[in-house]
Amino acid sequence: MIGNCARLAANVFIVLFAAPAAAQHADPPGQPAGGEVPTLKDCEQTDSAPLVVRACTHLLTTTKLEPAERVRILILRAVGWSKEEEFAAAADDYSAVLQHEPDNVRALEGRADARQKLGQFLTAAEDYTRLIGHSPGNDGYFRSRGLARMGAHRYEEALADFDKSLALNPTEVEAYMGRAQVFNAMKDREKAKAEFDKGIAINGRYLPLFWMRGEMAREWGDKELALESYAKVLAINSLHEDARRRMFYLGVLHPP
Repeated sequence: MIGNCARLAANVFIVLFAAPAAAQHADPPGQPAGGEVPTLKDCEQTDSAPLVVRACTHLLTTTKLEPAERVRILILRAVGWSKEEEFAAAADDYSAVLQHEPDNVRALEGRADARQKLGQFLTAAEDYTRLIGHSPGNDGYFRSRGLARMGAHRYEEALADFDKSLALNPTEVEAYMGRAQVFNAMKDREKAKAEFDKGIAINGRYLPLFWMRGEMAREWGDKELALESYAKVLAINSLHEDARRRMFYLGVLHPP
């Protein structure tokens, strides 16, 4: 951290922590009623992401903050940017945090997620690798890196990550779903189906698994498997209108 004893150092700190994202994006529409000056409370509230971004930006650019508080407000703004689907701005804020706190887990997680949503799969995988270094027993980090590597077409590495996730947590259905996605990307439908079957054997009522299988089967032109999957989704949640709609378009006039 940069101390307050040297004026030059303090100025450098403020410049480095200036809001790069805010300068590149139009002001968000949310603001306090009556044109009031945004407050810390506005930055911390969770009802309006545009107000979070506006208020946090105001604090970052007009207030002399202690380093730890500046980091906290940058993360709050990054979360607001993500809610607004401004993932590049969110990644910028997380990167600003990591310049001064390289081991900030929340910033690494946030930046990895933002990069993945931007299609920056290799750099997202690098962030997950750093997270794995901090928590090698976290099976979720391996699954997230597996998805990033799959997006980068590094299929064997992705499969290895899902295998590691299963070694840490053998009953995690989403690891089998991840492997199914990789095999689907590799155009190996039979292996993808086999991974879904393994997941179903562990939890036969995990709705996301059946939805994913239905979507893949529909893309494959496997109407029977798609209908079976969507019917299972509706058996788990009768209010799932997307599954009902899929069945209707596949020729079932009165889905269950």
